[in-house]
Amino acid sequence: MAIDNIPPRQQPVFNLASGLMSASGAITTLAVGLVKPSFRAITAICAVSITLSIFPLWAVRKPRRAHRRPAVRAESNRFGALSAVLSVPRAAWDAARHLPPRIRRTCKIQILSQYAWFPVSHYLSKYLQDSYVATRGEGSEAVAPEVSAQAGVRVLLIAEVGAVLLQMTVVRFWDASSTSASPLRRFMDEDMVALRRVWALAFAALGVSTLAAVLFRASFASASICAASIMTISPLSVWVPFTIISYEAAVVHGEKDGDPSTPGTSATFLSLHEMAITVGQSLAVLMSGVISFALEHMDTGARNTTAFLFPPAVAAAMVAALLC
Repeated sequence: MAIDNIPPRQQPVFNLASGLMSASGAITTLAVGLVKPSFRAITAICAVSITLSIFPLWAVRKPRRAHRRPAVRAESNRFGALSAVLSVPRAAWDAARHLPPRIRRTCKIQILSQYAWFPVSHYLSKYLQDSYVATRGEGSEAVAPEVSAQAGVRVLLIAEVGAVLLQMTVVRFWDASSTSASPLRRFMDEDMVALRRVWALAFAALGVSTLAAVLFRASFASASICAASIMTISPLSVWVPFTIISYEAAVVHGEKDGDPSTPGTSATFLSLHEMAITVGQSLAVLMSGVISFALEHMDTGARNTTAFLFPPAVAAAMVAALLC
């Protein structure tokens, strides 16, 4: 909906604003977890937030009026519904073959991006808890589940605040009313390669920070620094691909005068992009499952074995940085 109604040059600002709203929700959730770790309370907050985010859009949405044609019933075509369902994969394949070059390349890199980010973002909290236990020692009274959980949440909360500050800085660079940011904004508008350079730097920082997290997994202080750096740069890996795709989709939508019946609509682009995200996450889940299964049946004697889930993410991040 945003792609079809917002001009291309305003797409980066919209994506940044969306990222700020998401980060604000993450800070609220982490703050609740820091005060009283409760899965029920966090779930309730997330459900209410999602409802309040979607309902206003649904309430003010005005569907496009379409000229209805009288339905023609074909008695001989009993398998019309089945053929329509079977045509979806073929249509998706044809759309993938005719993607604009920038969107096609972004989707390919997004597979590696999700393969790198998915295990890190999902296991980072457990990694911090295990690092806290490894630092304090197994027999310490301070290593209660609630204490280690709050220690990890505290680090993630600080990192999320840093992520918000980073996004606010980027928003300032894109502010058209700021004269100091005008040259940078013109450069980014005229050369979309600059966005991929930012993406490459984010991947490189992710790879270095994740590698450091593996090496210094037994020190909670070092692990906290690595985790904070990872979470601080995470908004860039979300903002850049969505900005590139939304920019290109808005351009194509404008060239076709907003006709949704023509191939290559924004919905098609975003659907294929979500497929690329799903592929990367699925591969990451499979790899994490294999590594976890191996760790359960091996006596490594190492502390904080959760960090051993991160080496594939390091490799994927470095390869993605080179492809950008």
